[in-house]
Order: sequence, then C-alpha cells, then structure tokens
Amino acid sequence: MIPATSTITSTAAAHTRAVMTWFQARREEIFLRQPRLREIESQLRSTMSRIIVGALRRGTDPLPAVERLRDENMSLQSERRTLLRELGLPEDALEETPLCALCGDTGYRQGRVCRCLERYYTQEQQKELSRMLDLGSQSFDTFSLDWYSDRVEPGNSKSARSHMEMVYNSCAEFAHQFGRRPGNLLLFGNPGLGKTHLSAAIAREVSAAGWSVVYDTA
Repeated sequence: MIPATSTITSTAAAHTRAVMTWFQARREEIFLRQPRLREIESQLRSTMSRIIVGALRRGTDPLPAVERLRDENMSLQSERRTLLRELGLPEDALEETPLCALCGDTGYRQGRVCRCLERYYTQEQQKELSRMLDLGSQSFDTFSLDWYSDRVEPGNSKSARSHMEMVYNSCAEFAHQFGRRPGNLLLFGNPGLGKTHLSAAIAREVSAAGWSVVYDTA
C-alpha cells in the first residue's frame, strides 16, 4: 500500500537528500584516496568563470585565452581519468550518476512511486518503529512457546502454552494476510504475556510488506 501523498512527498525529499549525502560521501572517500583529484575538480569548476573573465576583458581578444583554457581543461580531464583508473574506478566515478536506473533518483516513474522510494520509505519506517519497539529481537521467529507452561490449571480447559499457540497463529495469520482480507485484531491481557512482542512482530511484518504503520502506546 502506498502511504499518504504528504508522507510520500516528504519521504521523496528525504530520499533525495540521502542520495546526495551518499554521493558526497563517495566523492570524499575518493578524494581521501587520491587528493590530487580534489584539486583537479576544483580547477575544472573554475574553468568557466575564467573563460567569462577572459571574454569580458576589454581591449583583448578572448579567443587565445579560451583556447588555452580548453587545452588545460582537456589535460585535466585526461589526468582525472588516469588517476581514477589507477584506483580501479570508472571514469564517471566522481559524476553524479543516479543510483536508481528506473527513475533517476526522482522517486517517481511513469507517474507512480518507484520501487527505490518504496524501499527507502520502508527502511525509514523500520527505523522509526525501532525507536519505540525492539524490532531487532521482537519477531515471529524469536517468539517462543517455551516461555509458557504446558500445565492445565484447575478451572481451565487448556494450558497457557496451548492458548498462546492459538494467539501466535492468529497474529501471524493476521500479519501475513494483511491487506488481502478485512478485519481487526485486538490483543488484551495482563502485563508480561507477550502482547508487545506479538504486536511488534505484526508491525515488523506489515511494514516490510510496504504498508504504512502507526504505533502508539496506551
């Protein structure tokens, strides 16, 4: 399920910032490996301003200066390619190439949300849920029926373990079938029975499937 438009818009902006941060970090890593590349990039960026200054200088013919700058620019580009090859990197390693070939890092493709943005939204939602829940350990896989007694107490028709097995199966089925069938699930009982663990497991499963999850405490 696609989250609300306002949520997706803010997520898309965050996604773009994340891509830019990743790109800048990659450039810095390359510059640390070969400092000369930083100098070359700086010189290449200043080429256009130097051409404009030369063209606006009164009383001089700008063509010779422009040709010299062109030759200098070509030499710098050649040196950059050589240094990048020596590092085992492609020639465009310092260029801002999109991480997603489908949408070009815009987050949208053919008027719909791209898979890369959906994945990013899911990851960010998992981070947000992790601030409230222990998603690292609270999952269906880590839930154990061994925590509950298999003894049938007087006045009860089944043991706590048997009852929690039914509860576990209901929660797992609810999470796995979420969105495909209508219905709600209400968990209630005394503290320490596993409600938080199972609700966190449901949130984790549903969020990983691309649904928007809101989790709050009573």
